[in-house]
Amino acid sequence: MKRILPLLLALLSFFTIQQTFAQSNFVPGYIIKLNGDTVKGQLDDRNWNMNPTKITFKTDAEQQYTVNEITGFGTVDETYKRFTVSMILNKRNISDHIPNEAPRVVTDTSVFLRLLVKSDYDLYIFNDKSDLPHFYIVQNVNIHELTYKKQLIERGGSTYIGEDNSFRNQLIGALQPDKSLEKKINSARYEIADMIRIFQKNNESKGFENKQLVKEKLSFDFDIIAGASYASPSLSGTSAIAKPNYKFDGTIQPSFGLGFTAYLPRNRKQFSLDNQLIYSAYSSTSTGTYPTSTYEINSDVKLKASYIKLLNIFRYEYPKGKVRPFIGIGISNGLAIDIQTSYYRQNTLFEKNSATVPLFEETRNYEQSLVFLLGVNYNKFKFEIRNDQSNGISPYETTASKIKYYQFSIRYSLIRK
Repeated sequence: MKRILPLLLALLSFFTIQQTFAQSNFVPGYIIKLNGDTVKGQLDDRNWNMNPTKITFKTDAEQQYTVNEITGFGTVDETYKRFTVSMILNKRNISDHIPNEAPRVVTDTSVFLRLLVKSDYDLYIFNDKSDLPHFYIVQNVNIHELTYKKQLIERGGSTYIGEDNSFRNQLIGALQPDKSLEKKINSARYEIADMIRIFQKNNESKGFENKQLVKEKLSFDFDIIAGASYASPSLSGTSAIAKPNYKFDGTIQPSFGLGFTAYLPRNRKQFSLDNQLIYSAYSSTSTGTYPTSTYEINSDVKLKASYIKLLNIFRYEYPKGKVRPFIGIGISNGLAIDIQTSYYRQNTLFEKNSATVPLFEETRNYEQSLVFLLGVNYNKFKFEIRNDQSNGISPYETTASKIKYYQFSIRYSLIRK
């Protein structure tokens, strides 16, 4: 198993990388040509998070279209239109900011904007390469970027981040909201959820049809988990406890728990945060005997522990087909419910001094490990193999007590949204 799992992880990683760049997802869609004609066919819908600069479309043969070759495209769920816009280029990371330098503004840039909400002013979005949003309001042929600027300010010996939230005044001027909505606008953030909420409230207050073109909601699974855990303990170090170099049997114990997988929006459920609350345990005994002095022999070293563990795993899942493989990496944090350690210390000179005694006077009750995960998703079931190596139960610097885990789990989704 120690050799098989890394091989499987490597193979699935290669498969994942290949498919990430090669996969297609043709669905019924349309393009709008430069002369205004609408052509229906099949659109390779990537559920883009960052707005595309070109798309693949087919009626018979596949063909790519850039932003200069069509005026729009869409599916049943989404609408993109080409606009020539100006754009404020904020920087995501503070370390990228130059003190007192205003964000750069580009003009006359042709892009595909995604329609979010139709209203008296339609709301569009453009997500740039830094995954930063730019919001635009459109009425007839007039388009305006909602202004938001962020820059690093140095003044009077202090440094801070300054924000220009002019988009709030722009929205109030354009929408002419009632007092309730105006209050919401004045506290709004430059984020998609807040923007959609404002335009939906605007539609409600004016009696417009409140049709949100894109549902920016979080999808999730809530699972029950059952399986088995194989644990292989080891002791190493320079202490008297570790010097005998004990060899331990592997142990298999049942494990069970609950899982909550939150899928990141706009990626066809490819990327998710998988959270598991698991009960697991192990009970292992050393093999053989270990002389530690002229008259003493150690044997039957027992390590027994049970944990409640919280696993947080970042996961990639191939988005097509009934059987969808996935791979993940994350961390595990475990809190011990019970820990027992002992060994039989035999005194060959004075047998009455032989006894079973604790191996550790103290133990570590908090366990951490790096987790690797692979599996497949089929209907409401997930089948998983997980590998992690924890820091074990020894609190001593001179004694390392690593535990290698291999778990097989079956998960069933009670709730899937």
